[in-house]
Amino acid sequence: MDENFYRNAVRNAVSKGAELLEQIKKGDISRVRCDMSGEYDGGGIYDINSKNRMLLARFLMWQDRLPDDGEELLSMIMKEEISARRQDSFQGFGDGLEILTALLDHYYNEDGRYDNLFGQAKNANFDTFCGYEPKECVKILSEKIDDLSPTDCIYFLADLDNLDEAGRLAEKYAEDNPPFSVTEYKFLIYINNYTGRKQYNIPYYEAVADIFLEREDPWDVSSSLSQLIRAYIEVGEYDKAYLAMGRAREFIFKVSEWNECGLGRDYFEYAAELVCTMPDKARSIWEEWRYFSVKFPDDMSVNCLKKHIHAAEAVGDTEAAHIFRSALDRTME
Repeated sequence: MDENFYRNAVRNAVSKGAELLEQIKKGDISRVRCDMSGEYDGGGIYDINSKNRMLLARFLMWQDRLPDDGEELLSMIMKEEISARRQDSFQGFGDGLEILTALLDHYYNEDGRYDNLFGQAKNANFDTFCGYEPKECVKILSEKIDDLSPTDCIYFLADLDNLDEAGRLAEKYAEDNPPFSVTEYKFLIYINNYTGRKQYNIPYYEAVADIFLEREDPWDVSSSLSQLIRAYIEVGEYDKAYLAMGRAREFIFKVSEWNECGLGRDYFEYAAELVCTMPDKARSIWEEWRYFSVKFPDDMSVNCLKKHIHAAEAVGDTEAAHIFRSALDRTME
């Protein structure tokens, strides 16, 4: 495996920090200023420029020397980072905050002038309060590009939102490391998920399911097929999801108290989703699962109950729709 292939991609990505630095020198800080206009899927806000600040922090960290105005620059970026950490709906913090802290502390804090700023960062949110330790941040300065593994490089690019390049490296990594075991398949699945390439995971999920089908353990088979069904549904392969549901049926019912566990609730949800997306098979799917779903509505999540109400209405089952609405009301009380 040519590890320089991966590391050179990181070098190329980080070099773009020079463009940000030049823009800032011209008086334009728009790409590094805290801008909480990003919206998370499902709710919440985030700073759309946090990745740019992390890129610039990495660029400065790996330069032979800091620019003449390095102290003013780092202080300004640090304050923007703290503002973002205070307002982010999911709180958290990452390498950007730690690198900025390390550079300020290492080069400019002999007299403790930035201790108060580090204290503000520490109190920015619950995660920083628990996990951010200013005096420990200096360790990150020892990280070098030549020390990065291929997977480190992939994650690094994904963290910078450079998903196209991260995906290119992920594809090369899969070619360099063809999977044979469940662990290896799952590792490639994780990489694809991390780099926004979920659509490439279906062959891996299929391979894992086939491995477990040979072993015939009800929990393992049901779990692997559950992941495969979700993958099919996410890319609109409903016919394949329907067939996988049929294969899973005999195994999920062998799992002890299957209806009360998260795995069982997943199957309830898949059934409802397929009823709503496969009108030609809606009636047969509903008849397969109705007995169990109306028997265990209180074991379902709010989201699952809502999907079952839609599914019941889709097939004209008013009795079942009433059962699920009542269960939803009890859950919401």
